[in-house]
Amino acid sequence: MTVLPKFEVLEDRIVLAGADPDVTFTTTNPDEVIELGEQDVAFTLTFDNTGTDSGYVPFAEIIIPTSGADGEGDGPTFDSAPFLGSPITTTEVVFDVNGEAEHPFLLDPDGDPLVISGTEGDTLVVLELPYGSFSPGNPAVDIDVVIDFSPEADLNANPTFGVVGGFALGCDELDNAYDEFGDPIDPPIREVMASTSVDPQLFQVTKANTAPESEASTGPNYVYQYVLTIDVAPGQTLTDFTLTDTLPPELVYVGNPVVISGPGVVDTISEPPVGQVTAPNNQLVVEFEEGSETVTVTFDYYIRNSPSTGGTTNSATTGADEDVINSVTGEGLWTPIDTDDAPVLVNDSATDTVTASTLSVQKSNERITDNQATNQATPEDIYEFT
Repeated sequence: MTVLPKFEVLEDRIVLAGADPDVTFTTTNPDEVIELGEQDVAFTLTFDNTGTDSGYVPFAEIIIPTSGADGEGDGPTFDSAPFLGSPITTTEVVFDVNGEAEHPFLLDPDGDPLVISGTEGDTLVVLELPYGSFSPGNPAVDIDVVIDFSPEADLNANPTFGVVGGFALGCDELDNAYDEFGDPIDPPIREVMASTSVDPQLFQVTKANTAPESEASTGPNYVYQYVLTIDVAPGQTLTDFTLTDTLPPELVYVGNPVVISGPGVVDTISEPPVGQVTAPNNQLVVEFEEGSETVTVTFDYYIRNSPSTGGTTNSATTGADEDVINSVTGEGLWTPIDTDDAPVLVNDSATDTVTASTLSVQKSNERITDNQATNQATPEDIYEFT
């Protein structure tokens, strides 16, 4: 490990001229659903110099809300920060009872460790980038950061991470922060803190249809299927859970409900009438004694091909397409793993839109001859359009 000299800092500042460190902190996969459970989540810390001069000895800081929403220490924790397959030097400091953490190498004007303010029990992580300097125009650097989330985390806590970038030696390679009178010459640069919040989910209800391109031809000759999914966070369990799908008047329930409940236990299934307009008895209700991990419910339906006062399937005069919207809700009792937290009633909902069409046209293609690179589109490959 390289031993850094001690650098003094007057105050946090944004550099208007010279080197300007810029740091962002985001989830590596923006579409990833962070679940309320024991999970490793990949973040990307991006470091850049948006100033006009080079900065020397770049570093970044992450403040992790380890204390949790209720201060019981059930918040996320730091796991690792690999860069190009190798770990970089990191230092973790826990904020003390006064909400203070001493920086591992920056000093204040009195020569004492720079004190960072935060929340008792949270964690300051300082990352030393493997560069002596970083110049404007250099490509921004992405560092993988893995954060561990606790299975005892609180619901709707929305942990917020603070991030800071800086240059320990300022804008030149010399340790010349101040002159003999204590006046600044080239003090370290430490940008103003930015923040990133995430929203871990206890469970999600989703709904999808099997109509190609979500375009359903109308009438009883065209039967499709709805797929309802309950995805519960790892290690969590919901009890007395009710899944309710409310069918719109354009939809005719065909039946064939299939429940793949995984570790869950199904109690009862209540169906709408089969083969007729469902309203007002238009709800498919599946009740579970308990459910965990992934639960899937499917059923068959078609869309009526005649207009109705309850919702026009297609225009009576033009046959124009119309959207049919279907909604599903799920509600159950969650008993937290953390025994200090009380059970709570939780719910979620989802909608799906399928287009009712008197004339459905879809186009697809398939590679039938792969002449060069396997499973890649290359010259001389032959495709078939359908």
